[in-house]
Parts: sequence; C-alpha cells; structure tokens
Amino acid sequence: MSSTPLRVLLSRRCCDILVLSRKAAAQRARWRLFVVLPGPADDWPAFEWPTSRRHMIPTPDERARALASLGYCLAPDAAWSWTEDETPDYHDHPRAVSLLGSTVVVPLPDGA
Repeated sequence: MSSTPLRVLLSRRCCDILVLSRKAAAQRARWRLFVVLPGPADDWPAFEWPTSRRHMIPTPDERARALASLGYCLAPDAAWSWTEDETPDYHDHPRAVSLLGSTVVVPLPDGA
C-alpha cells in the first residue's frame, strides 16, 4: 500500500431516496466517511455511523477509529476542514444545509 496522502470526506447523508415514505427516508439519514481513491466511488472504502447518531457529528476520536477500521490514519499535520453545502433539490424533502468535512490521510503502517 502506498503512503501517498489521500483525501477523506465526511458527510451526512440527508436521506435514503430508495425508501418510499418521506419520514422513513429522513430517519435513515446518517454520517458517512469515505476515502477518495482512483476509480468508481462504489469502490471507495467507507464507514457509516448508525442512524441513531444522525444528529451528532462524529467526534475526532470516532473519526480516527473509523479511519483505522478502514486501514488509514490522519497524515502528519493534517487537520479537518469544514464547508457547508445544500442538499440536492431532487430529493422528496425541502433543501437543507449540510456539513462536509475533509482531511488528508495515509495508510496505516504495516502491522498497525
């Protein structure tokens, strides 16, 4: 595994558009973290927190544990940056502001 720094994104999924009920779709909202790799997004390593945590931003320790479970850790001197975005208007609910986190990671050293 290369030690080239990679970008990690943390976002809160606003709903599950595959669920027919608006209320049920919103209740399936969850925070997810994924490592951006070359290739299709479906192949990116990802971690999702339970829907019961949908209103709580994962703490730095929780993010570190999630990264470790995927085989990564923060790059030296890396810090999380945050930005706001709007949820897409094609979902069956009003637009809302969503929070996006981003940082740089490297693979965990062998044996870690």
